[in-house]
Amino acid sequence: MEPTDAGGDPTPIDRPTDLVPARPAGARADLRDHLPGLEPDRRVTDWGRSERLEALVDRTVGDALYHLWLRVAVDGVEHVPADGGALLVCHRAGAAALDALLVAKAVAQEHPRPRAVVPLVGAGALAQPGLAMLLPKLGAVADHPANVRRLLGDEGQLALAFPEDGGPRLLRDRYRVRRLRDEVLMAARVTRVPVVPVAIVGTEEVTPVLGRLPLPRGRRLPVTLPALLPARVTVRFLPPVDPGRPASVRELADETGAALQAALVELVADRRSVWLG
Repeated sequence: MEPTDAGGDPTPIDRPTDLVPARPAGARADLRDHLPGLEPDRRVTDWGRSERLEALVDRTVGDALYHLWLRVAVDGVEHVPADGGALLVCHRAGAAALDALLVAKAVAQEHPRPRAVVPLVGAGALAQPGLAMLLPKLGAVADHPANVRRLLGDEGQLALAFPEDGGPRLLRDRYRVRRLRDEVLMAARVTRVPVVPVAIVGTEEVTPVLGRLPLPRGRRLPVTLPALLPARVTVRFLPPVDPGRPASVRELADETGAALQAALVELVADRRSVWLG
């Protein structure tokens, strides 16, 4: 009940109006104009990809590694479709982040119609502190089947997957393709987009895995060198595989893995030097 004066009229309740700044005359009703704009010209996709951050990394780290340190040679980039969805399937050549950067830069710089490549990463990587925020900003998307189907079928994008079983190979086991998992390839089969195998030679010497340290819960930590070695890298895009032609997704995975293994054998045999190519 409001307090009244002697005449029975309501008495205004005292409020600290002096603590609330008066709204400027003619101010717009849109309060978004008053929010701080740290990146007023930024463009972020529905997946959280920041074009500004990605361009910064590409102009600095990407250019230095691609052109100067690793001197990447690209072959068969014309096999990447100029439009529509496609699944790029790569073996685990070295550090997945480095391989993804090199493949994406090869398509962006060497293809007649440059396109963005969306790296697919496991849920474990996105659960790591810091990476959960950084990887999506750089364009990575969790490799959940629903995400892959949306990227390939609904959005018609290029997605890059590393579906080999197991973690990074030891140096003595390099360039031996292991069994490919079915989940990501099933998404390509459902959306009926081409599967483009991608073979990489050189990055297993750039980041050699010398051993593994045992961790709790049966996990192992790869032991590698603290710096990237200047090995010459070759990226070869192979002819697309029609996902509807093999009788099953298992046959599709086996055919893709066999194509990768054959290309690696040929590339390693043709290489005269690890450092000079």
